[in-house]
Amino acid sequence: MVGEQFGGMERLTYSHEYVHALQDQNYDIQYGLQYDTDPCKKDSERCAGVQALLEGDASLAQMDWFTNMPQPRITPTSRSFILTSKCRYTTALRIT
Repeated sequence: MVGEQFGGMERLTYSHEYVHALQDQNYDIQYGLQYDTDPCKKDSERCAGVQALLEGDASLAQMDWFTNMPQPRITPTSRSFILTSKCRYTTALRIT
């Protein structure tokens, strides 16, 4: 997407998904973290923890970017909706 189509909401989504790409590049989500179908069938709680960390990290980075970078294309209504959404972040979860 380029030009008019790549507005505020698209940038917000892109920042979230970009963090997932960085996570996979650094931690190898499928094989390194064993976040895949078979390992998750054996230990669903561990996989829920991994998912919480991955999503929390991406959501935190997304919101940090959103609140600290100028976003002229995001309307006040969109900004209000995003900031008032009830997002909770996992700050510490040890995976062994």
